[in-house]
Amino acid sequence: MSRLTPVQVIPPTFNERLEIIEDFVAIAFKKYKISHLKGKVSKKLIKKFITWEWGMRGVEENVERAAYRAYLLNKKNNLPENWDDYKWPISQKIELDAGDKDINRPACPVYKDHQAEHREGCQCFKPEKIEGWVEAMGRQYPN
Repeated sequence: MSRLTPVQVIPPTFNERLEIIEDFVAIAFKKYKISHLKGKVSKKLIKKFITWEWGMRGVEENVERAAYRAYLLNKKNNLPENWDDYKWPISQKIELDAGDKDINRPACPVYKDHQAEHREGCQCFKPEKIEGWVEAMGRQYPN
């Protein structure tokens, strides 16, 4: 196969994403030498790390920020009682198609109005394209 041969990249399913996030948590907590705390990260908290994007970069950034905060709190002996309800420094990203003026591709209407219908062929993140997402997270983009 040539390096120029196009390949179809299939985004990970929702359950695969959860497994990837668990790996991110293990790596980040190990990096900050707080591996003993990773058991405090519940499925509910893991779902808060999820971003509405095709890729996993935003998720990884959320995990990294939360691990660093846990490290600092642990150092001060000030860890939260309830990790699920603690205000972690999490950024919620939504991948929407803003269009591309250079190639005359218009923005998807959802870019400005989350209640609008998607433009055919837009590059927005669509929950229904990720197996298991709608059942676990719903279809509505977060505000």
